[in-house]
Amino acid sequence: MRAFVLASIVVFSVNTVFALENQLDPSKVAPQYRDLAEKRQAELIRQKACQARAEKEKIVRRDLPAYVLQCMDAAEKAEQAVKAKK
Repeated sequence: MRAFVLASIVVFSVNTVFALENQLDPSKVAPQYRDLAEKRQAELIRQKACQARAEKEKIVRRDLPAYVLQCMDAAEKAEQAVKAKK
């Protein structure tokens, strides 16, 4: 179980690096996939912001994945709360 968690964290970290380098513009995606592309772009923006926040707060590298996941969850809940008020 522990090995699975560690492997998941490594895969998440590697995917994060590649995803941030290869951001797509949702307007250049086929119309039927535009919603998904916009959601993915929003997720990548949250992820990048959380990583910048972790760097600013000098989070230790071993704690980075957990911190970023927690930060992304909090950011997503905050966005949903703002949308709910509208």
